[in-house]
Amino acid sequence: MFFIYRYTPTKMMNVLTDNKMQSGTYQITEFFSDETQLTNQIVLEFYDEYMGIKKIGLNSARQGLCFDSLNELGLFAVQFISKTGIMRCNLISLLEFNSVIDETYNVNDFFTSLHSKGTILNNPKMVTKSSASSFFGKFFDK
Repeated sequence: MFFIYRYTPTKMMNVLTDNKMQSGTYQITEFFSDETQLTNQIVLEFYDEYMGIKKIGLNSARQGLCFDSLNELGLFAVQFISKTGIMRCNLISLLEFNSVIDETYNVNDFFTSLHSKGTILNNPKMVTKSSASSFFGKFFDK
């Protein structure tokens, strides 16, 4: 699972919101998986639920998948892969993504390179299950 994001600085540097400094927005521009079938609707509905947008009547498809920080984007991604059962995801900046496109010459190299880029986040449920199911995990993970 890959989330491609871009950082957009606010027009006025260091805007004060809710007693914290905000200097920009992280927006998911693309998302796709080379392992599972994924539709836009699944991600958009999860985002709406995660951000509580349905309660206030906004539409994520129109507004975009925006976050105040890279940490917030990462928390969203971990919750998404936990809920959908995807093993891991990569948060990749648009600059990193473009560099992969420039560096690779075929689809296999493209996906191999993408898997090593960005911030790699593992599904905490999958990590727990795999370590508990191993022989030594039964003894050491208690």
